[in-house]
Amino acid sequence: GNATVAGTADGDALTMTFAPADGDSSESISGVITLRLKDGKLSGELKASSGDATIVRAATLELVRGEQ
Repeated sequence: GNATVAGTADGDALTMTFAPADGDSSESISGVITLRLKDGKLSGELKASSGDATIVRAATLELVRGEQ
């Protein structure tokens, strides 16, 4: 479903939170994304869980600018 994302940038670090746009429920997943800029790439982690913690997720992320 739809999500709300908010974040801050500080130097080479980017931290974002995400949550369901339609409110909390035990089945909705919310979490945090933390990224650092190094060598032209944003790399980091996504950590998330459902409201009742029965679903837990973790992933590594790497964002690279595509060709324009």
